[in-house]
Amino acid sequence: MDDRRFVWTVAALLLMAPCLSLAQAVPEDSYGEAAAKLKSPDANARRLAADRLGRLGNPDAAQALTDSLFDESPAVRAAAVDALGTLRARDAAAKIAGLLTSDPQEQVRQQAASSLAYLGGAPAADALMSALGDQARGVRLAAARSLGSLGVSTAAAKLGRLLKDPDAGMRRTVLSALGRIGSPDSVADIKGSLSDKDVGVRRDAITALGVIDSPEVPGLLEPLLQDPDPSVKADAAWSLARHGDAAGEAAAVELLGNGDSEVRARAANTLAFVGTAGSLSALSAASAKEKEPGIKSVMAQALDQMKARAAAGKTP
Repeated sequence: MDDRRFVWTVAALLLMAPCLSLAQAVPEDSYGEAAAKLKSPDANARRLAADRLGRLGNPDAAQALTDSLFDESPAVRAAAVDALGTLRARDAAAKIAGLLTSDPQEQVRQQAASSLAYLGGAPAADALMSALGDQARGVRLAAARSLGSLGVSTAAAKLGRLLKDPDAGMRRTVLSALGRIGSPDSVADIKGSLSDKDVGVRRDAITALGVIDSPEVPGLLEPLLQDPDPSVKADAAWSLARHGDAAGEAAAVELLGNGDSEVRARAANTLAFVGTAGSLSALSAASAKEKEPGIKSVMAQALDQMKARAAAGKTP
């Protein structure tokens, strides 16, 4: 940069500085100011007021925000729904559930599906299950996530049918939800996803099975220890370990030298649960060679766990 350009640049910044300082100094609305602006004739002002009330966290705002659920502006309705979810305003759950099933705007329905995860209750569960059939992808995804967060066991069968959805993102979201619900009845639906063409779907199916208590699970996971994808193999070993099954020990030892740091960490964690004396030396050697500080720390913790198990006489 020549001297003249440098001088003009510095001058421009100096001229802008007072404006920047003023912008930074503008205070946000207080509770009373934000509540008053919910009745502003300007839709954007009402939207910002609803957002501000949610961030302030004052539960007294719930009634005014509930009234805004019927605002003519979809942006204001969505902001009010979001704020009520943030405030955990459970008295508004039935009205928000109504918006999820009837509002003409996708933006509002999607926000309703997300906020109901914080509110719960029978109306929320029913509306969320209905929303799994919404025409909008975003609404369906949000509904599936919320059903998982709420652990709605009655939704497991309907979620399971969505594992045939052509959208891999939808299948992955459903698998996450089924894992959180944890119903053994879902195993029959999930096992088909273990051979999904999408590696992410296969991994999420393994993860879901890892947290579902069913005697059928180890037999479904063991063949995946031969999967050509190291991440799938590592996930299978880890999920087996979570079931107290040491079938993945040899695979975990092999994966300690994998080029993917996530795979190495998963292998170390597997050995922490089910590693025997034979794999202790392998993990110790891998830890000594490990260059990434974060993974080295994971391996050190795994070694401590293995030694503690050995000292207590606990075997997989």
